[in-house]
Amino acid sequence: MTGERNTIRISGGNFRGSAVGIGHVEQHGYASGPSVADLRAALMAAVPELVDAGRTEDDQADIRHEIRKIDQELGTPEPDGAAVRSRWKSVLATLGDAVAAGEQVAKITELVRTLFGW
Repeated sequence: MTGERNTIRISGGNFRGSAVGIGHVEQHGYASGPSVADLRAALMAAVPELVDAGRTEDDQADIRHEIRKIDQELGTPEPDGAAVRSRWKSVLATLGDAVAAGEQVAKITELVRTLFGW
């Protein structure tokens, strides 16, 4: 061998009962989870509600900025989960406790948590 390496990259779902070996892949019971596209769609659908919930013009500008940065990150081939989490937490902090209980916010928070951890 001249430095060859076998590389396997698996992402975007939950894999149970799978076995991977050199030259052989066996998969049982694949269960797909939410995707980055799901998160992006939910985020973009919620933008007007989220921005309107800002208490001041500065809050609204901060929310717009963070959402724009999250969307940019989600548009990359391999989004940085820590950056997405951090920016979403910033949006939540700006919105405050009252809005954090909203249905759209809860859905987006769950997608971020599922895709990138918390």
